[in-house]
Amino acid sequence: METRVGRPAPSLLLNDPGSSPMSDVVFVLVTIAVFAVLALVVKGVEKL
Repeated sequence: METRVGRPAPSLLLNDPGSSPMSDVVFVLVTIAVFAVLALVVKGVEKL
């Protein structure tokens, strides 16, 4: 496995100075959507 040295990892931090406010909103919405889908999956599994 090869590791790359000297290249910064892509940042998903909300306080990244290079990110726009719109990308922060999209990040929050995607995070909420993922947890909502996980909650539906857990509910579906409980009924089995």
